[in-house]
Amino acid sequence: GEAGLFPRRRFWKAARLAAATGRGAVGRIQRVWGLPMVWKELRSAGARRRRRFIVASIFLLLVLLATYALCAADNAMDDQEVHVVYSLVFLGLGVLGTTAVAGAALVGEKESRTMPLLMVTNISEGQVVLGKAVGALRRSLPYWAPWVLHLGLFMLAGYIRLEAWWHVGAIVGYLTVFLIGSGLYFGSCFRRTTTAVVMNLALVIALWGVLPVLIFSAVLGLDMDDDAAERYLSSTPWAQTIVVMLEDSGDHNVGKAASKLRYWWPDGSASLEETNARLLLAAVAYSGIGLVLCWRASRRLRRNLF
Repeated sequence: GEAGLFPRRRFWKAARLAAATGRGAVGRIQRVWGLPMVWKELRSAGARRRRRFIVASIFLLLVLLATYALCAADNAMDDQEVHVVYSLVFLGLGVLGTTAVAGAALVGEKESRTMPLLMVTNISEGQVVLGKAVGALRRSLPYWAPWVLHLGLFMLAGYIRLEAWWHVGAIVGYLTVFLIGSGLYFGSCFRRTTTAVVMNLALVIALWGVLPVLIFSAVLGLDMDDDAAERYLSSTPWAQTIVVMLEDSGDHNVGKAASKLRYWWPDGSASLEETNARLLLAAVAYSGIGLVLCWRASRRLRRNLF
């Protein structure tokens, strides 16, 4: 809306009244640019939430530096197994954080009773979902930051190859798109944040935890060909992280020529080019599914509003 006539005089008068009555400060009217939901999501973090995030980040940083010091004292930072363990921990942190953030994105509007108000404005369902996706992406980035900082630090130290940037970037990229899409879809299906987050987490556990175990159990129990099971295991982010970090880290791997790299996947070894193609295929598949789930969330956004 417009600020009306004499906005500056009106602002200072309201500010003096607020100071005299103790009702708090009065802010200026902020102009909205671009898509309203995207603008809102990029400015929705409160001061209390930022303070908590800063305190938690400092604590985690101190813990991480302590583990680095212990590994350095044992001369273990040049072993690829150490970087595999760190990468799996960072992967779990990013997956859990993104899963929780994405699952709560849409349901928060329902719980605060603002979703019906959004549905009677001229903001389309697609714009609402896009805004929530941008907000979930912004809130999920800090959960992936430790992995990126770890790669950058030990690339400078000479213990991780530059190829790890592309490999880890592909894994982080498709996981973020997929988990945001599934979280928004579950948010459009349910009315409570807890339910949406639990369903999103259950999807992660089922796809990349329970299902591989069931497939290999069936292969061993029925004496079936295990090629399909090995290919499915190769498509999981946990296996991909282990495979790429075993060859992209370690002092004896950093000095290798790119043509000498061999990545040992569950279904066989592969060159650098073949590994890049595998990760690209996984990124396209998971990202495509995530985008389809975002579209489905926008299609059913007007259901279960209350």
